[in-house]
Amino acid sequence: MCVGSIMPDYTIFKKTFCDCCDTKKKGLCCIGLRDSRMIRDNSGFIDWEELLEERDAEVHDKKHCDCVYVNPEKNITFFIEQKQYLFVYENPLAEAHEKKLKNPAKFAQSLLNKFKNTKDVFIADGNDVNSYEFVFAYNLNEIDGKRTSTENIERLLRINYEAHFEAADIRWMDCKSAAKHVLYD
Repeated sequence: MCVGSIMPDYTIFKKTFCDCCDTKKKGLCCIGLRDSRMIRDNSGFIDWEELLEERDAEVHDKKHCDCVYVNPEKNITFFIEQKQYLFVYENPLAEAHEKKLKNPAKFAQSLLNKFKNTKDVFIADGNDVNSYEFVFAYNLNEIDGKRTSTENIERLLRINYEAHFEAADIRWMDCKSAAKHVLYD
């Protein structure tokens, strides 16, 4: 949290991990966090998209991540981007044999830019960020109504994206693991 300064009051923008996610906002998420401990502890995520809607266009129009979570016990700030697994494709709704992967290096760089822009605004708001982590959380919902093997998607991520995420110092994991990591690890 903020050491030596007072964190701005983001209370009206605080939500659950899932409620900060566009997939959930669009009614397309069927995963949800059902662990009673997580439900109890899962309310301090700052919906960064909603917060930036109140800002000038110069700030709002820059790419930014979905939410921010400050863990005061561990003095760490998490900048979190949440995506549905189809993000890896240029043409996500095409038939399986026609799908084309996005350029992994460019995608990792675009994520890194979102995280850095969010961190800059967070610091400009008067927050101290002594320790931080960029977290990319992906969900494996069956958005297109077709059965997609979660193992295949995770293998696709490992093979094509992992090295780029690691080079950019981005932690990546499925949504449930990301929420647990941020709240408890």
